[in-house]
Amino acid sequence: MHLKKEHLRRLEEIISVLISYEFGYLLDQTNLLRYLPLTRRVKARWKKQAHMELPVRVRLAFEQLGPTFVKLGQLLSIRPDLIPYPFILEFEKMQDRGPKVPFSIIRETVEKSTGAPLTKTFLRFDEEPVASASLAQVHRAQLKTKEWVAVKVRRPGIKEQMECDFEVMAFLATILQKHFPNPYQFPKIVEEFRRWTEKELDFRNELVNAKILREHAQERKLFYIPKVYDRLSSEEVFVLEYLEGISLHDIDLLRKRKYNVRRILETGCQSLVVQVFEKGFFHADPHPGNVLVLKKGQIAFIDFGIMGQFDERLRRKSLELLWGITSNNPELSLSALYAINTNGFVRDRDEFDRKIRQIMYPLQYTSLREVKITEALRNMFEACATHNVSIPVDFILFGKTIVTMEGIALRYDPDFSLVTILGETLQELMKKRFSPKDFYKQFKVSTIQLIDFFDEFPRYAKEITDRLRAGKITMDIEATDVRALTSELEHSSGNVSLGLIIAALLISSTILFQYPTYHSIAVGGYSVAVVLAAWLIRHTIYLFHKR
Repeated sequence: MHLKKEHLRRLEEIISVLISYEFGYLLDQTNLLRYLPLTRRVKARWKKQAHMELPVRVRLAFEQLGPTFVKLGQLLSIRPDLIPYPFILEFEKMQDRGPKVPFSIIRETVEKSTGAPLTKTFLRFDEEPVASASLAQVHRAQLKTKEWVAVKVRRPGIKEQMECDFEVMAFLATILQKHFPNPYQFPKIVEEFRRWTEKELDFRNELVNAKILREHAQERKLFYIPKVYDRLSSEEVFVLEYLEGISLHDIDLLRKRKYNVRRILETGCQSLVVQVFEKGFFHADPHPGNVLVLKKGQIAFIDFGIMGQFDERLRRKSLELLWGITSNNPELSLSALYAINTNGFVRDRDEFDRKIRQIMYPLQYTSLREVKITEALRNMFEACATHNVSIPVDFILFGKTIVTMEGIALRYDPDFSLVTILGETLQELMKKRFSPKDFYKQFKVSTIQLIDFFDEFPRYAKEITDRLRAGKITMDIEATDVRALTSELEHSSGNVSLGLIIAALLISSTILFQYPTYHSIAVGGYSVAVVLAAWLIRHTIYLFHKR
């Protein structure tokens, strides 16, 4: 992989910073020092920082290297499946700040986005920013309709700067993977980070996320999501309702103003569980700065750059995993972990089972109030990483969200028990999970999937046998055996498919028979099912005697 001149200059800067934070040994082992002139190497060594713990040195180096590396640190802080816990704790301290962008540039960007002068769109636009971060700057403004809004403006040149850093990161990741092989593949981590960040740089994605979450919020009224203004927003500008509230950071002010802090914390946790299990779409970065308490004590979420999404199956399995933890049922949690393992392989399965049971065993002798989901999930994630159990990214985001919310609550209220608060909600969800209505819904979906699978099975079997004949799969099987195997597979799959069709006819006819209008159709369905069943039995007996 070759780097352009501007990328090489950035690589030199990165190497200089790494040397100053005592990573020279790493650069020696990977032969990266050759990219830095001798004079700069000496200068970097003179700037060497005082000795600090490894996670601290990595965090400080990332902060010095700028927005892209700060974002990488923040993303890694919500990925306990990728990095050890001490690094997560340190990366959570990452400071995402940036110098103020001159107002003239902000004005120019907003006017370009809206297609009109600032005074035509806004009654008032505060020049002083409300917040200034690495990717964007936020200003308060008032529309002609008298509505107060927050105007989030992307930093000029940040996209180009990050594109340069992505190229250098990909180069470094390839070298690191070569010298220090990692099962998670450094280049893949960088590529995933690049995709996430490119989505976050396009504010249209954040706008869509906010709209979806706001729609969900309006159904339950448990939490609040600000209104968004599509017409005024673009790739570089995001305009949304300005919320007056107290950040969850400022717990002392909340107490001073007589808010019920415990109730606020309970509502925050419940709202996230509702987002996950009722809609499968949730705010995946609920640190205290992204959670506001409004005047009436209602919880509001802001910043919609990182969201998680569950399909129906992942929702069910995540619920089972949590219920397994809270009800002291390690077998249920193990079953859920195996079901969501995207790798399909577990290194030393018996040892993995033993570790999960060991994690959950103490919970059997702990009162519900004392159970800490954070500790159990963190230990589970570490066991999964050790045994090559690959967990879907969205589940990792969910786990980290739960950990974050419980951590915030415990910091402000040592007696806070997430399990006690969520116990009733989880129980209600589990009842719904096994209700006749839900079971029937799952049965229908599974039946369709099975029919589709067996419909395609003969083709898959033929492809496998064709590969065997062509020698593309090395197996000690004679050609006659392959033909026999093909014939057996085709007969078996055909019989199973027919059996599923008969079952579907019987079920649908039984449902239709409950309505007098459809009696004749139901009888017809039963008749066809009986004829097919008779033929299948006769065919099976014939083949048995033929053998």
